[in-house]
Parts: sequence; structure tokens; C-alpha cells
Amino acid sequence: MSLLLGLIYLDEKNVDDSCMEKMLEPLRKFPNENIKITQNKEAVFAKVLTYGTAEDVYDVLPLFLSESNMLFVSIGRIDNRDELIPDLSLSKQDEMSDSFIMLQAYLKYGDQVQLHLKGDWSLAAYHYDTKKLFITRDTMGYTSLFYYQTEEYFAFSSSIKSILNLPGQRIGLNEEYYISYLTIWRFEEKIDTGVTFHQDVYYLPNGHSLCLTNRNKTIQKYWPLTQVNEIHYKNPQNYIDEFLEIFQVAVQRRLRSYKPVASMLSGGLDSSSVSVIAAELLKKQGQTLSTYSHIPFYKEFLLNNPLARIRELDEYSNIKAIVEHSGNIKPKYLSSSDFSPFKGMEMGLEILDGPVHGASNLYWIIDLFTSCAQDGFGTVLTGEGGNGSISYTGVDYLLPHSMERLVNQPFQYVKSQVIKPIVFNYFKRFWFRKNPELFKYIQSMYLNQSVLDSFDMIQDIEKNQFNFQIIHSTAYEAKIRLNQLYTPRSLSGAAWGQYFGIELRDPTCDIDVMNYFFKIPNDVFVDSHYQFRMLIKKMMRNKLPEQVLFANKKGLQSSDLTPRILHHEKDMFPIMDSIKNNALANQYFNTKQLMEDLPIFHAKLEKGSAFEKQQKILKTMQFAHFLKKFD
Repeated sequence: MSLLLGLIYLDEKNVDDSCMEKMLEPLRKFPNENIKITQNKEAVFAKVLTYGTAEDVYDVLPLFLSESNMLFVSIGRIDNRDELIPDLSLSKQDEMSDSFIMLQAYLKYGDQVQLHLKGDWSLAAYHYDTKKLFITRDTMGYTSLFYYQTEEYFAFSSSIKSILNLPGQRIGLNEEYYISYLTIWRFEEKIDTGVTFHQDVYYLPNGHSLCLTNRNKTIQKYWPLTQVNEIHYKNPQNYIDEFLEIFQVAVQRRLRSYKPVASMLSGGLDSSSVSVIAAELLKKQGQTLSTYSHIPFYKEFLLNNPLARIRELDEYSNIKAIVEHSGNIKPKYLSSSDFSPFKGMEMGLEILDGPVHGASNLYWIIDLFTSCAQDGFGTVLTGEGGNGSISYTGVDYLLPHSMERLVNQPFQYVKSQVIKPIVFNYFKRFWFRKNPELFKYIQSMYLNQSVLDSFDMIQDIEKNQFNFQIIHSTAYEAKIRLNQLYTPRSLSGAAWGQYFGIELRDPTCDIDVMNYFFKIPNDVFVDSHYQFRMLIKKMMRNKLPEQVLFANKKGLQSSDLTPRILHHEKDMFPIMDSIKNNALANQYFNTKQLMEDLPIFHAKLEKGSAFEKQQKILKTMQFAHFLKKFD
């Protein structure tokens, strides 16, 4: 996706023409068609343009509109073009970029424009008469807007790299967010605040708008709504038919691309559903869908692996079954055999400007996007948000009481709908003490005790009974939480796309898909035998093979991580040396214990916990290595 960025000088006398050039400096390395800067007095906007749709070739933004005394810039894909064009009294023609439509929509709707746009987009407008800056972004697309304010200026950009490259600014570590992200402690409550790993650098959360007037900043959430009315049908088939139709439209919208479209295909329900429907739609146009899948290289290692009892370690057979069932998919299997997980970790830090939870997956993610870009694809479909929409499980303890469920599954009924609510409502502290997962997770992150004490972390967890499993009072609350947790994926997806010059698009997060999802009652997702994810299983019946629809084990990413680590072990030692010699890393982490635990990569995997330990070591290494930016 294209990038936008801007500077508003809070005092016109302090305008520095070199500041925007410094912001653009790291972005010039990204694949792009052209870069345009427009400046007028105290405001300067810029755009790094890539062609996401065919209409992008007509893009001329940013623009200064003298009749409105306004500077405007926008980027993205607008999915409701056909509705907006007549509504805005525009002539229907192909030579009209989506950015131009956004400009016309803003001129008509002003600060309510976000309520009229569908797609993956962001925009900014500066009004000289009122000295007001307005920026806003979409609901759940792979987009991002970061901002930073000083006494002299307000800066914003689609890429955090622009902010970090501002001249004269030494931006430090946001310690509390860093620890929170590492340990998951109080992490969720920070998402809507927009804080990042970098002190005083913020992102605008999904579904939010920002206004800046005379140094005063206000942020408003416009989506999702705080409450929705559920739809209740007597015939459950209505939900399936309507949701499938909406989802098919969502996939169709994301096929409008300047370059060919590919799809990620993992073998799970979400990416498989996206890929199969995309293949159906492309077939009508005489085209074949190319898919990219990561598969294990060290297959012998997976034989007799104890994790196979509970997880699917190699999803190749599922992917192959999907390809054969579809008949219009051209698969590409990537084993990333020569890609070091440690090199992936270092590249991930460089691309994302921060660590991520799944450090052990970075090598194959980078390999996949590199392959897509090298093969000439400009758009890559994903299904990352499916757990919070099309393949939502439902919440068992919030199900309405049902005689049918009681008769079919009396034990499960009593456990889920009688005992759980009683325990959660009246014996929460007892349940919390019996399930100390968060305690164990924090203790596995090699943090020094002094760090835990400085935040009163353990005491805070005990007092407020925090845990991984959140007890929800309503089904809508549970859905909103999943929507909120998608934000980090949205931001990282934007960074991947910017770096590789591709657009990631996720139909499972389409605004119409999400709005309908919020209206579906909880019990639609769970059948009378307590089988979960039933909406997608019924929706995709006959479209996906049964071995995928009714798989009883979830796939495990990087299942052959251990032999990969051993094969590239030499790449680990420079990273560990860097960590040991980093004062800040030693301040936060028990690096001695981390070193002592490294032989676990050589240990025989007799228990699944060894694999989890390896993943946590890589995550800790990544977080510790990141600190070299601040030492």
C-alpha cells in the first residue's frame, strides 16, 4: 500500500524544509512508483505511491485546494466506489483514483467521512483557516498511522520509520509498554491508547479519528459501535446464506488489484476459505489463484513427536486436499530450508521496528512475502482475522439454556452452562489460583526480579486476578475483545506490505463481514452437541474438503523449529554476544540463565513443553536484541 506522511508546524516561523526530507529518507528505499511533496505555509504533506489498484495510476495527491484553503492527502482502496460516485455527483469513469473519491467524500462529509468509506484506507486534511488537522483510518485493514508531537511540530506517517528518523529527536524506549508486550501483562488495555515501543510515539488505533487544533489533540472512536442489536432467525440457515454472500463480496472486493493476486494458504479454516472463494471468483474471469504455503523441511523430526497427539505438525496433506478440491489453485510450497530463524529475527526487527510475540515464525513469513514480491504479485490475501469473524468459536458459558443440548450432551451441559458460570461469578479467586498461566508465562521470560518488583507486577496480577482467559459478561464483549486484539496484526501487516511493495488484504476483516458478525447470536456458532466454529463449517460445506472442515487438531507453525535452530546455530552466537554486552539487556533480563538454557535446543523432545520453552527463548532473545537501539 502507498504511504502518506505530513508535518504541521505549530509556529509558522519554525518551518524547516529539511524535516520532511528526513521523514522521507527511509521510505525512499521501499518499492514505489513516485513520491510527491506538497507544501503550503506551515503544513507539508507527502505521498509515497505504489499502484494497489488500476485506478491508482491517476493519483495526483497530495493537493492544496485554494478554494477550500485546505491541504489533503489520502491512500488506500475504497470498496464502495460504485455507491459513492453517484452520491458525490461524480461522473462514473475509470480514470478516477480512489484517493480522488476520498477527497470528494471529505469535501462533502467533513469529519464524518470515515462513516461513509469502506475498504483499507487512511487520510489527512489540514484547514488553514481554523488551523485544524484531521486524520483518520479504516476499521480493520492492514493500514497504519503513527504520530509524534513536539513544541515545534506535529508529525504523522504511515510508517514509524519516518517518525524515528526525525532530525534532532532521540526517542527512547517506552519501558512499560515493552514489558507489557513481552509478558502480556496489562497488554490489552494499552491497545486502544496507541502506545508503541518508542516513547511518545503513538499509532492511531483501528476505527479512530484524530483532530489537532492549536496544539490540542482529541481522539475519537467511531467503530465498532458500543452496542448492536442481534438478528434472530427461526431458520439458522439464514445466517449461513447471508454470511456467505457477504463474505464472497468481501473477497471479490479485494481482487481489484493493479498486479496479480495471490493468497496465503496454511490449511486452516480461515486462509482456506479465503483462498477457495477467491479461486472460484477468479475462475469466472479465466484466471487461476496462486497460493503460498509454508511447510516443514525436517519431516523426519516430526515422526514420533509427542506434540503430534494434540497438534497437526504438517498441514501439507490438508493444503493438497484443498488444492485438489478447488481445481483452480496453483500452489507453491515453501520449506524455507536455507533461511535461518536468527536472520529472520534480525530482519523482522529491522522491518517492524519492534519485536513480536511469534519470533519463531519470522523467518518463514519473510520468505513467503519475499517470494510473492519476486514472483510479481502485488496483492496477497490472508485470513488472519478469521478467529474474530468467520471462524469464531462462540462462548460456551454464555449460551442460552437449551433442552436439546442437555439431552444430547448432559455432562458438557452441566460443565459449561452450570458449573462455569457459578465458578466465574462466585468463586473467581479460587479459579484464578487454580489456573496461574499468566504467572508461569511471565516467569518464563527471563526477566530480572528487580523489573518485576519495579512494576509490582506479581502483586498486581494477584490483586486484580489477571489471567490469559478473560471472563466475559456478554457475547458481544467477547467479540469486541477479538476485534481489539487484531490491532497488532494490522500494524505489522502494514509494515510487511510497505517493505516488500505488496498489499496484504484480509476479507475476514471486511467492515460488512464484521458488522454482520457482531449481530449473529452466540448460539449460532455452537451446535447442540457443543461442536464449535459451526457457522464456517456449514458455510463452507462442499467448498472445503471434510478433512479440513472437521480437523480435530490445530496446526502448529514452525513445527520443525528445533532442527532449524541446530542447523543455523552459528547465527545465534553473535546475537547472544550482542545481548550479553548490552547494558540495557542485562538490566532487564537474566542473560546468564538465558545462556544456561540454550542447550534445550539439543535436548530430545520428550515433552511438548520443550518446544514451548524454545519458542520463549527465541522471543526473549528477540526482545533483548531489540534493546541495542536504545543502549
